[in-house]
Amino acid sequence: WARGGGLPGTATLLEDGGQSRTLLPVFLKERLVATQAESEIGYSVTDAGPALADVVPGSHSAVVSFSPRRDGTEMVWEVEFETRARRDFWAAFTRTSVGEVSSNLASFVQPEREFTLSARLVGSPEAAV
Repeated sequence: WARGGGLPGTATLLEDGGQSRTLLPVFLKERLVATQAESEIGYSVTDAGPALADVVPGSHSAVVSFSPRRDGTEMVWEVEFETRARRDFWAAFTRTSVGEVSSNLASFVQPEREFTLSARLVGSPEAAV
């Protein structure tokens, strides 16, 4: 979570020793908040930036929890926020962005995959080397 994944096309500026961050170019500011378990990360959006002006300031918070499974790790992302307008739009936007971040994080933590290519070449092995 701390080292990779995230939204594509954004840069992250860390502040306060990594406790706060600003996502560019949307200027969304987040702050980590304490949670009950070591396997959870909590955050609140302290400034939604100009692009998310419909989100009520201080209303967006989330907890992301990670639980061991036989086949890896289950991630549960619980998000709450209030909006001034376009509630359905922002709910859909959040589902999409959380889904994208989740996919990026899953790709980031997957072990490297080996790749093997077999091909039939015309000619001798000596000629191929």
